[in-house]
Amino acid sequence: MFVKFSLLVVLVSVAFAQQPTFAPPSECQMCEHLIAQARHHFNNNVKNEKALQNELLNECKHLPPFEGPAAEQTCIDMVNKNIDKIFSVSLR
Repeated sequence: MFVKFSLLVVLVSVAFAQQPTFAPPSECQMCEHLIAQARHHFNNNVKNEKALQNELLNECKHLPPFEGPAAEQTCIDMVNKNIDKIFSVSLR
């Protein structure tokens, strides 16, 4: 009886210790997030492309932890590859 109870306690503890896992954001969601952040920074007087790129790269480092390191790297790659497009969209 004690063994069964101990096993039950262990199983319940393991179940509660599990962290929920979420799918990382799609590239489309990431792009929408970056455009929204770019507009926010642009409205707050970030007026040149390099400054905007630095702000967005900083945003990539502050993604929610559950999105994982792959999401952060995807974000960084998207900013570096598309900063000219992101900047031009922010001007509109």
